[in-house]
Amino acid sequence: SFPDGRNFDKTKFGVIPDNTILTVSTHTGQIIEQWGNNTFYMPHGLAVDSEENLWLTDVGVHQWATDVVVANEGSKIYVVDGYCNARIVKFDSKGKFLKEYSMPEDEQPLLIPHSIVLIEALDRVCVADRENGRIVCFDDEINNDDGDDETNENNQSQVKAIIDHPLMRTVYAIHYDPIKLIYYEIINFTFNKYFSLNRSSLCS
Repeated sequence: SFPDGRNFDKTKFGVIPDNTILTVSTHTGQIIEQWGNNTFYMPHGLAVDSEENLWLTDVGVHQWATDVVVANEGSKIYVVDGYCNARIVKFDSKGKFLKEYSMPEDEQPLLIPHSIVLIEALDRVCVADRENGRIVCFDDEINNDDGDDETNENNQSQVKAIIDHPLMRTVYAIHYDPIKLIYYEIINFTFNKYFSLNRSSLCS
């Protein structure tokens, strides 16, 4: 799909002619709605915001974005620039760049950040660091409406927690349960959950 290692071969593979987005009943498994034909090259990440808008990433186009999430109040959008630049990029609702999240120079860099969750009550942005087998959480003022949240001199947020485990090898996706303080993870295409997270580790 990427003959030169960077650019998707649109001439050879082209846009997907079939519907790629399906709404499926959780009760019957039947398809309720489907759309997206002749739109995507390689759809990858999907999020639903508080107004039930769908946000999707397509790694067959610019920057290979792996995932996206939108803050509940709708004015902050977080895109995982996973395959190209190993970072998370924050935009406002009009697409204006606000800042990025990446590891400090003296820390092990992210290696294909692949999935993202927001913990808005704690102002944390957490990402599945796929090939490093860990979860990294950054500090952020998610619901600060003026966009003037605190960053360092490089316009980056600070790392607040690194969550790892000997069994965490390749972390493809994460989800946060705010009630039980549990991260659910897809590791090597197998569903797992770890109880290694506590509130103090994120609030420190």
